[in-house]
Amino acid sequence: MSTSQLTALRRYALKTDEELSKLPPSVLFTKTDKTVTVYDLYPKSNSFHFLLLPRITSLLPQNSVANLKSLLGWDKEKAQRVIETIATDAKIVENMIGDEMINRFGFKWPIFVIKLPASKYEPLLKEDLVCWKCDELFSTIPKLKEHLKKEWEQEASKAAKLKLKAKSTSAAATCKRKAESNEDTERAPKRMA
Repeated sequence: MSTSQLTALRRYALKTDEELSKLPPSVLFTKTDKTVTVYDLYPKSNSFHFLLLPRITSLLPQNSVANLKSLLGWDKEKAQRVIETIATDAKIVENMIGDEMINRFGFKWPIFVIKLPASKYEPLLKEDLVCWKCDELFSTIPKLKEHLKKEWEQEASKAAKLKLKAKSTSAAATCKRKAESNEDTERAPKRMA
């Protein structure tokens, strides 16, 4: 990450609650007193790619969170608390993402948060992109993104059809029970008053 990119992220981490509340919803996803989560601003990222940053406060000065190695100079307990807070807030964001997937698309796919060494991911960057569902290959992220949008729409359509079919089947069963009940009433001997 370039110095200018890190400076931009540091600005978010330095903002007060009041300043963060003025950020547009397209930038700020969520915040706590210890972390701030922002959307990735690159067009290649989709709506489920976030950056979770530690908030820089008087208790957590800027030079102490330059990177994870800077935590090594701290008291171990304090450094551990910072890492645990970030992990806890990341789990909360992960759950929020899952809820949003279900709300938006009607289903949820696996969410992963991993550390990948450069030696492992650099060769992957040179390979074609593959659709998780149909294994079709794509040379660029925008092409894959457009394809995935169609896949998600198809999944949502299938789910809607299944829901409609279940509702229709349920309604037909209710009508059949009512018809049978009416037939039983008509067949029953009439009582004389």
